[in-house]
Parts: sequence; C-alpha cells; structure tokens
Amino acid sequence: MPEWIKGPGFYVIQPTGPVDKEILKAEMVALEIKLQEAEARIAARKVESA
Repeated sequence: MPEWIKGPGFYVIQPTGPVDKEILKAEMVALEIKLQEAEARIAARKVESA
C-alpha cells in the first residue's frame, strides 16, 4: 500500500514501482486522440439534431 505524503494543498502518492515515462506518454497521447474523436462525434450529433 502506498504511503500518503501531505503536500502543499494536495496529496502526493509515491510510485510503488518503476515508472516508464515513455509508456505513460504513449498512453496519454492515445487517450488524447480518443478524447478528440469523442468530441468530434458529439459535435456531429449536435449538428445533426440542430
């Protein structure tokens, strides 16, 4: 279980294992693409219903 460390106005969790920044970056890029696709679908639905 990670230990919680009180920070200035927020809590910080120490990683329980090694962090691969390249994998995290790739996951965030993929998530951003999915978000943009979802926003485009929502905008298209709004145009269709208008």
